[in-house]
Parts: sequence; structure tokens; C-alpha cells
Amino acid sequence: MQEGGEALYLRVAPTVICAFAYVIYSDIDVLTETPYGILVFCVVVVIIEMMLLAVFCVVEVVMMLLRVLVWLRDTFLELSREMSRKIVKNSGNIARMLDPRAYYSRCHCQGKN
Repeated sequence: MQEGGEALYLRVAPTVICAFAYVIYSDIDVLTETPYGILVFCVVVVIIEMMLLAVFCVVEVVMMLLRVLVWLRDTFLELSREMSRKIVKNSGNIARMLDPRAYYSRCHCQGKN
């Protein structure tokens, strides 16, 4: 079924079910009910369905944002793991660079004094 057909089906089916429930559980005879009353009832049901559809859309948007946040968290964790691996790998080089003895061994100014 096409997506537009599904959306129409999801709107029509609850309306028909609610209309049948209204007719079955109400004490008003269908034949004496005015078409205006039935039309108002169907409009109210459609409005309620639209409100439910809006709630479901909000839930879908929240779920999509949650997926984006999880993706960002995973990306951040992967990048931080990679950075920490590089820091650990280069920690020996950094310690040698900060060692003053290593600096003086490379300095050419000591021999000129």
C-alpha cells in the first residue's frame, strides 16, 4: 500500500470504528439522528485523530533527536579514544622534549663559553 493510502486508511478506520461505537453505545436511534449531529461527531473524531497524529509526530521527532544525540556521543567517544591513544603513544616523546638535559644536549651554545 502506498504511503498516502496508509495515511488515509489510518484516518478513516478509527473514524468508522468510532462512528460504529457511537451508534452502538448511544441510546439514540440512527434513523432519528440528524446528519448534522453525525457530521459533527465525525469532525470531532477527525480532530482527535489529528491531535494524536501530532503527538506521534512529536514522539518521532524526539526519537530522531535521541538517535542524533547517541550518534554524537559515539562519535565523541571514538574521537576521545583516538586522542588518548595518540597522547599515550606520544607521551614518551613529550617527556623527552620537556627534559632539560635533552635540551642542553641539543644546544650549541654550551661549547662556545
